[in-house]
Amino acid sequence: MNRILTIILLFISTFLTNGQPLSGITGLMNIPSAEMETDGAFLAGANYLPNALTPQAIDENTFNYYMSLTFLPFMEIGYRMTLLTLVKNGREVREQDRAFALRFRLLKEGQYLPAVVFGGNDVYTSVTSRTGNQFFSSLYLVGSKHIDLQQNRLGVTLGYAPPFFRNKDFSG
Repeated sequence: MNRILTIILLFISTFLTNGQPLSGITGLMNIPSAEMETDGAFLAGANYLPNALTPQAIDENTFNYYMSLTFLPFMEIGYRMTLLTLVKNGREVREQDRAFALRFRLLKEGQYLPAVVFGGNDVYTSVTSRTGNQFFSSLYLVGSKHIDLQQNRLGVTLGYAPPFFRNKDFSG
């Protein structure tokens, strides 16, 4: 009986928690959303990243740490550092992949309209460098809408990431 009650409580608690971003930008794990932090918000954190959550080029369990700042109500910037091992000249070399993120809110959520955000991850390295690590590159347009259902709130997010970059974090 205690096991069943514990499982039920754990299941219900998942509806009461917010998603943890792995990249430092607002969203759920690696998926961006059109939600924005409040003006002046500063976030910092670190994550353990199992191999299943890393791009194909990174074939290991690793760690990252991040910082993000929303210094204007419509703009969020972020910095992420991912630790990784690369094979260069037949030797394993520990490196760090640095990625900057920038997001702009184009439309604030209203009663009928969703919030819309245009953003990118690691865009500078992808555009200016042919040799740098480009494991988390992406551009995206995403919309989010929240619906109040009695005492609960349902959020729906839909986005698109064009396949512009050679090594992309996500596409489609």
